[in-house]
Amino acid sequence: MIKMFRGISVPMADAPEAKRRIMASGLSGDEGGSRWKSVWLSRHFNELWEHPSLFREVTQRGVNESALFACGEEGGASYYACAHHAKPGNTGLLIVFLAPEESIAVDCRDFLCPAFQLWDSRNKFSQDAVGSTLARLYGDAILPYFRRAAATKNQQERITLCNLASFDQKVVHAHYANSIPFRGRYGVTCASSFIVRAPIPAASILDVCSARGEVIPVPQVTLDDVR
Repeated sequence: MIKMFRGISVPMADAPEAKRRIMASGLSGDEGGSRWKSVWLSRHFNELWEHPSLFREVTQRGVNESALFACGEEGGASYYACAHHAKPGNTGLLIVFLAPEESIAVDCRDFLCPAFQLWDSRNKFSQDAVGSTLARLYGDAILPYFRRAAATKNQQERITLCNLASFDQKVVHAHYANSIPFRGRYGVTCASSFIVRAPIPAASILDVCSARGEVIPVPQVTLDDVR
């Protein structure tokens, strides 16, 4: 089991009840007003690795499973709770829970996918330079996916390879161990970001407490370093 951190924003008056409900019932995935469903691509890995152009077809016929977003560290989750989802009259909650590793994949939307798709859009960096930066954040296991993506101009294939990398457990573990904060699209700031299968049972909830804005990390890497 892997310790995860989820940050949500709720109306201040609702915070005590939200804490009680999560501790008693676990996480359904729609706390804080967000809900996500995803096809778990690890079940289609071989097909998509051989034929990355089939991504749309596979995801359309695949089974959408409920999922939630979480980070591997408090700072990233606090960013989501105190900044990204903040609203007037709301307060941020930090939820600490355990999840089985096979239920975790990298959230590639705001940093990894833009890097795969647009690394050569301005001809600022060499392929090796971008690969080196990605390896700092996602481990060396990211490199075969990035090199294959870099070898094609087909954006759909680049997206497919990025998503496949997100479900590689070597990439997941390396990203979880990352301590270098990065900033992606929409100002997303964290050291690691994941999707996790939902629901999370109450027995896996370790703590629900107030999020601390002061622990939001300062990014050392941004999208401007990879595109």
